Amino acid sequence: MARQVSACHAEAFGVGGLGVLRFQSPRAQASALELQLIMKSAVTKQEATAAEQRKEIAALTAGLQRVSAHIEMSRPTPNVVVNQQ
Repeated sequence: MARQVSACHAEAFGVGGLGVLRFQSPRAQASALELQLIMKSAVTKQEATAAEQRKEIAALTAGLQRVSAHIEMSRPTPNVVVNQQ
């Protein structure tokens, strides 16, 4: 996503000494700030989605562990048969 943003707005930015990004105009700076806000918003949404997914995974894991324990408890114990010939 960052590559796409920088490619779209490459004309608004220049590279100063030591590779430091500098703005060609105040409008470019405002545009960069707007893009930064958009990126932060996208990251915030992704973090919220990831947190929700972690909760869902935890709930599903707990349910799976309960079912596994129930199945394990309902299995009959094996009987040992001694062959006496």
